[in-house]
Amino acid sequence: MNNYNTLKSAIYRTFSLVLLIIVINSEGKAQSALISNYQVYIGTARKDNIDLVILRKFSKNNQDYFVLVDPNSLDTKISFKKECNSIHSGFDEVKNKFAESPYFRSLNESKDSAKNIQDAGITHGLPKEAGINLTIDLCPSRHPLNSMIFTTLINTFQNIQRPIPVAIAISGRWILEHPRDLIWLKQLQQKGDINICWINHSLNHKFDKNLPLQNNFMLMNATNVKNEILGNEQLMIQNGLMPSVFFRFPGLISDNDLLNTVYGFGLITIGSDAWLAKGNPVNEGSIVLIHGNGNEAIGVSKFLNLLISKKTEEKNKSWLLYDLRQSLEEEFKNN
Repeated sequence: MNNYNTLKSAIYRTFSLVLLIIVINSEGKAQSALISNYQVYIGTARKDNIDLVILRKFSKNNQDYFVLVDPNSLDTKISFKKECNSIHSGFDEVKNKFAESPYFRSLNESKDSAKNIQDAGITHGLPKEAGINLTIDLCPSRHPLNSMIFTTLINTFQNIQRPIPVAIAISGRWILEHPRDLIWLKQLQQKGDINICWINHSLNHKFDKNLPLQNNFMLMNATNVKNEILGNEQLMIQNGLMPSVFFRFPGLISDNDLLNTVYGFGLITIGSDAWLAKGNPVNEGSIVLIHGNGNEAIGVSKFLNLLISKKTEEKNKSWLLYDLRQSLEEEFKNN
């Protein structure tokens, strides 16, 4: 049995590698230029008169690139290394320089908020007005994308709020197994219907229904945490997605060691105070969690009912959806 499981695992890894290489862009054409040497690289950079934090470095087409975050807006971008006035330095040195920025204050808050094995990280935003921060998880699934979530959002807010901000926590296996659904989401963003904040939800999102939570998900034995994080970021970029500085644990399950590891990658852990399928109430500023992978119909149904119940407020623009980055910028900016 052990030999069989080892063989099955090897076959899956090989299959995943083949799918990773044959990446499909939004026009349905294969992309040949692959990312290499993707790594954590901490430093500071100045570009277009803006001070930025360097988080990653990689190569593509014989060119070096940086993955950067604006420490004030929490927006991420990719730039040619040669176009940045950069300094390679230690994490603590960069943190001290930008200690009062919304990025590092959010990062520290996400690490310090761990109380239990479940739902560590930031679970609530503070928008200026009434509304929520919507997060949609795309865990591995044999079901297609629940497109009704997005078409309903567009129909509801088309004359009220456009593009509609939504955060999608995406796993690498979902990317590999649902290329056409991913193209559709990217096209919605390109048309200006939605504005997606892409959250890293791990590469494999491993789960075993027979294991207790303290040994499950990313707490499973022999989990390669570095690959789960960086491998998914690389896959996201290869598929034309811009990773944010946010990470969501599969199952919202972690421990202090795992949380500290994610912190060391410069990622802000995002939980939820309103996982609708679990029966959590929705409050103003809640980080709402639903699944768009077809596995959790009850949560989607509750969300659609929530939109109906807020119909009057939506029309009056007194109840809106908020960009998670902007919510944390507002909450943690140095007044």
